Amino acid sequence: MKYFLKIILLKPLFNLLILIAFVMPGQSLGWAIVILTILVRLALLPSTNSATRAQKKMKELQPEIQKIKEEHKDNPALQGQKTMEIYRQYKINPLSSCLPVLAQIPVMFILYFIFREIGKEGHRFDLLYSWAPVPTHLNMYFLGIDLGKPEMWVLPILAGITQFISVWQMQPIIEKDKKMDAMATMTRQMMFIFPIMTILISRSLPSALPLYWVVSTIFTIIQQKIILKKRTNTEQIVGVNVGVDLDKNLGKTDKIVQTVEKKRGIEVTVRKRE
Repeated sequence: MKYFLKIILLKPLFNLLILIAFVMPGQSLGWAIVILTILVRLALLPSTNSATRAQKKMKELQPEIQKIKEEHKDNPALQGQKTMEIYRQYKINPLSSCLPVLAQIPVMFILYFIFREIGKEGHRFDLLYSWAPVPTHLNMYFLGIDLGKPEMWVLPILAGITQFISVWQMQPIIEKDKKMDAMATMTRQMMFIFPIMTILISRSLPSALPLYWVVSTIFTIIQQKIILKKRTNTEQIVGVNVGVDLDKNLGKTDKIVQTVEKKRGIEVTVRKRE
């Protein structure tokens, strides 16, 4: 397995990073990492787009799922059955959002190895292909930060903040008069706990890795923002989040028409601005 990862991921990514650094002005490793991160995220774009769309649908359906939980709070089996019916109706796979994360884990380990070794004497140039150029002076500093050593503040805090924004973007809207169940409460808590853990972990790693996290998460934030702006069939039918947005932007001459429709045996609320 190690040999497989070395041939398939380690050597290609290492050579690509060094090649980018070689052609960068001043042979900057920092800008090479930024470019490599964007290339990796573009390669994973089809799977991450699919997962983000699934998350968006689940976010839009959350009020209906919450309604099911309230109506069948004494019957967990029926509650789960009704929830799965909604998922099937809108063709949502709850596990699909986990697949891109799993796909990135091997890449993360490989990049960690690369960034850890590249700061050492020799820069592990033995991993280069025979035809690959060898930088004469690899610039390890990026905006005054030594990427081969841990950095305590700037990059770790940026990594935590960007992760918080990324998770917050996909949080479902909870109405003020609704109480969150245990799962929703735990999810909200994780939204704060994970960024703190990211900051603490980043402070113990070579700064090159937090830099990768920051750039990768900013890419995720932009990607999610674009997808969240697009209307889906789920949003048009359920209309819960649309209704909330309409309330916020309601003008003096506008009015909201709210109707209850039955779609495949499920009552949903549709709210429109006129």
